[in-house]
Amino acid sequence: MQNETEPIQSASLDFFVPITVAYVAVCIVWLIVKYLAQDRWSNENQPESNNRWLDFALIFVAVAGTFLIGTAYRNEWLIPRGQGRCSNIITAINLCLPYVPIFVVLAIRRQSLNTVWLSTRALSWKIGTGVLAAGVGTLVFLTLRNALVHLPEVVFEIGTVHSWVHAPAVFLEAVAVAFVFVRLRWVTGPIIAMAMPCLLFAAAHVPSGIQSGRSLTEIAAFFVFNTLLSALIFSVIVKSRDIVWIAIPHFVLDIAIGAFR
Repeated sequence: MQNETEPIQSASLDFFVPITVAYVAVCIVWLIVKYLAQDRWSNENQPESNNRWLDFALIFVAVAGTFLIGTAYRNEWLIPRGQGRCSNIITAINLCLPYVPIFVVLAIRRQSLNTVWLSTRALSWKIGTGVLAAGVGTLVFLTLRNALVHLPEVVFEIGTVHSWVHAPAVFLEAVAVAFVFVRLRWVTGPIIAMAMPCLLFAAAHVPSGIQSGRSLTEIAAFFVFNTLLSALIFSVIVKSRDIVWIAIPHFVLDIAIGAFR
């Protein structure tokens, strides 16, 4: 399992490749289930805007609010956690507070949750797919890491209070990504809207390549690889226009990599 002090951006290839292949496996599971489900799991309708430039500007308002509240959280300026059973609930609330600006924007614009790819349509299929994808992705990750012996530990941690404290925030991460992408698509179109987060993801790994002494050619090749691979994964999420199913394997794989430790 990943060293708990090793950030994702500087993770070595023996971590990055397994987690990447695991997410590819997750996407393959969705494609298979979508094919088998056919009309029983139809995609959500493509949300549209009645004022796309206003919604584009509100992206920056929501993101700024998220960063400000996130800074407050890191400096322990939010709700005091206290002691006892309530401390876990307060921790979960504090972890979710940075995402409140997104819902404030939705309320001000009177936009449905469909504009963040969230609905109850075909909910049983979504949850079932997420659970199946989580199982497959975790098995792939642990197998490639030669850490299958840790599977019982991962299964146990899925049911712990400590892990579930982080679950709402993991779900809201997906909400935030959908919020930004949908509104970028309204202004730039789907290709540019999808390219931007993929390029940012790839760029986040450049400093670790420089720090580890890789050549310019290696860094460039790794950048292209990261961009294309994240585009492949993100394109499946965009195709599904749903975050319920992907949030489940995201949560379980975060446990597998020790993200909550």
